[in-house]
Amino acid sequence: MRNITTLLFDLGGVLIELGPVRALIESSPHDPDRVWQNWIHSDTVRRFESGNCSAQEFAVSMIEQLDLQDTPETFLERFRQWPRGSYPNAETLLDSLASHYRLVCLSNTNPVHFDDFLRHQPIMSCFHHAYLSHQTGVLKPDAEAFHQVIRDLELQPDEILFLDDNPGNIEAAADIGIHSAQVHALDGVLDALNRYQLRDL
Repeated sequence: MRNITTLLFDLGGVLIELGPVRALIESSPHDPDRVWQNWIHSDTVRRFESGNCSAQEFAVSMIEQLDLQDTPETFLERFRQWPRGSYPNAETLLDSLASHYRLVCLSNTNPVHFDDFLRHQPIMSCFHHAYLSHQTGVLKPDAEAFHQVIRDLELQPDEILFLDDNPGNIEAAADIGIHSAQVHALDGVLDALNRYQLRDL
């Protein structure tokens, strides 16, 4: 096995705490699990997170798709508040890893969360490279999102350990030869680093 040189992190649910999904969709009359599945597979979400529609268009479309009893303004305010902040000690962990590994983030995100939240987070300065979907135009789990990182950084897939909370993203990365671990929050990250014997801290 090639030595792992690069740690590729998802953000939400891995290094950054998100509020409960129910808070986003509480005004829908439908079953929350069904609503969330519709969200995950929504073409509107994909367009928004790839930088191809405005926040207003996103809000209007999602209200319609999910039968939410919200105005666009109310929905967007709730959406802005979804990310809560970095998990405690996330920045400390990244700082300790940065001298041993190349740290890269690969996140499906959007202009609202970037402008109002993400670009102000101290952990963003810990990454050597950041691939944010609304800037790159490509999304996980599409293979191109991973291939873009591999090409840009001139890596082989087995030099990378990818950490994400979404099983579909983990499967997509593994399919192209990237070491991958599904993790939840910082405890999950630490467990994965230990399994791969990467915590020489």
